[in-house]
Amino acid sequence: MIEDGATAMLITLNENVIEIEELARSLGVEILYEIIQRRQYGSRNTVVGTGKLDEIAEEISRRPVDIVLINSDLTPKQHYTLESILSRECVDRIRIVLEIFSRNAGSRQAKLQVERAMLEYEIPLIREWVHNAKTGEHPGFLSGGEYSTSVYYQYIRRRVRKIDMELSSLARDQRVQRNRRSIMGAHHVSIAGYTNTGKSSLLNALTEADVITDDRMFSTLSTTTRRLRRSRKEILVTDTIGFMGDLPHFLIESFRATIEGMLSADLVLLTIDSSEDQYTIQKKLKTSMEILNPEVGAEHIVLVLNKSDTHTGELPLIEYETVSVSALTGEGIEELRALIEERFHYDMPLHLSLPPSSKTQSLLSWLYDNVDVLSVDHGQSVLVDLLCRDRDETPIRQRTADAGGSVTVPMEMKGWG
Repeated sequence: MIEDGATAMLITLNENVIEIEELARSLGVEILYEIIQRRQYGSRNTVVGTGKLDEIAEEISRRPVDIVLINSDLTPKQHYTLESILSRECVDRIRIVLEIFSRNAGSRQAKLQVERAMLEYEIPLIREWVHNAKTGEHPGFLSGGEYSTSVYYQYIRRRVRKIDMELSSLARDQRVQRNRRSIMGAHHVSIAGYTNTGKSSLLNALTEADVITDDRMFSTLSTTTRRLRRSRKEILVTDTIGFMGDLPHFLIESFRATIEGMLSADLVLLTIDSSEDQYTIQKKLKTSMEILNPEVGAEHIVLVLNKSDTHTGELPLIEYETVSVSALTGEGIEELRALIEERFHYDMPLHLSLPPSSKTQSLLSWLYDNVDVLSVDHGQSVLVDLLCRDRDETPIRQRTADAGGSVTVPMEMKGWG
């Protein structure tokens, strides 16, 4: 476990360090200095060359740090070699993501998913240490452990199987809940997108909720669901875990239950930080679509260009239906809310003829709460044109008959919606 306030040096093969610096900040790690060795591919055993590694070891002896961050994904061999030579815990990009996950996991499901991902991450490292070191403990992730590496490896396998069983049970419960909501007429909207694009802020803006927001990466791990405000329809909006590029399969698989809920949504609000440059937007959009496709078709996606209040540059050409908003200032939120409601319009047209009475007034009140009332004409009879769901037709006919009225399906309205 990396402690908050730990100091680090950063090893990188290129100058593209913004993301790993942001990850370190999210974890509370202070990067004291960075060492760059520009090369297209990392060394098979040591990431950097052997001469550069000697320089790094000397630098650490002069300016000690708690951990060494590597701006890439380490192979087990590289991990073993670096920790053996540098005598420091070496943390690659995936490990720091897992550490952030571990700190932010709140629900039982999130904690199990993080634990599973961490164990899957450790398995190949354990194998390498078993192969290279017949005795002794791992100086990093096995520090202070009571198991030998081989025994710990068997423990990991057993624990992963047990976690999989519990996650499968939780996933079944969630599917039952989603099916129940669907049967009751609720629509499900999922807010998805790259980490730290303002998804939780967007949830608050749409639902007038007070979900805690944070500008750190992966601040949301557990799903949070709220009802779309000022809508007669039952539309549920869910905030989900953020995406990130080049994540290993085991990490995505560990969060399969959470991702499954997002992929099964009736509508996905794919959120983009529009204040970023065109290249970054296109790169993050590509990553997001790789996760959503092929389960979610383009017709079920609305691209939300968030942070429009800070956008100053030209946006790239985007093929999806888009809405520009600022979750912070409220700009564009009503337009997005109207777009969501339009996606769930009712398509069963009915014409009601009702006598003026207290029962009619009660029925009108119910209709306004449950269907789309298109027009109401108060004359000798109360004439109502509306759109509803197929399943609403029977209760509407029953209530209309109880009020002494009649229901017809007007020919000129067929096909509306």
